[in-house]
Amino acid sequence: MKKRRFSTVEFLKQLQERSIPSKIPRLQTPGMFRIVEYLYAGADASEVDFDSFTLDELDYVYNEAHALYSMEDIYDEETERANWYNVIYEYVRSTQNIYTLLHSRKKQYAEEDDFI
Repeated sequence: MKKRRFSTVEFLKQLQERSIPSKIPRLQTPGMFRIVEYLYAGADASEVDFDSFTLDELDYVYNEAHALYSMEDIYDEETERANWYNVIYEYVRSTQNIYTLLHSRKKQYAEEDDFI
């Protein structure tokens, strides 16, 4: 099998082609992800850099938490899309994907036959 290198150009192209635009434009800032990171890690208040985010960002993340569907409530692809672009969902999903890649033994993946 011929080895293929990861192409960032092709990755970004495919990402744009497969992306489903959100009907509700959502803001995502580094401060919002910092808040989610603190929450996800269970950080103690003494470990939190409160200057790394604003009160508006904190309020936004709080509202995102209430809009997030739980896995038990997702029955179809349309419901799952409701979580897309949610700052909490995106953080957890990307963290899990990075963990999986870092702990993969082979680090080489076979090409799928149905590649679009």
